[in-house]
Amino acid sequence: IATCNSRNGNPAPKITWYCNGQRLEVPVEMNPEGYMTSRTVREASGLLSLTSTLYLRLRKDDRDASFHCAAHYSLPEGRHGRLDSPTFHLTLH
Repeated sequence: IATCNSRNGNPAPKITWYCNGQRLEVPVEMNPEGYMTSRTVREASGLLSLTSTLYLRLRKDDRDASFHCAAHYSLPEGRHGRLDSPTFHLTLH
């Protein structure tokens, strides 16, 4: 249903998906209800870019749902950062 990209990090970030503000627990193995794929690429600069794609079997309950992804990344001195994507809605008929 959507793809999330995070570019030029080291180490590569971790991407999580959210529905209505709640973290989605989606497996990385193919599953008929939903799953997530991730692909990491080393750029010419040596930094890492990550693409995560979310696949979900949508239901009537998802009609007014809001979705977004977040990239969680490491900062110097053991700190962590998070960058959230804009929220999006799907058109269901």
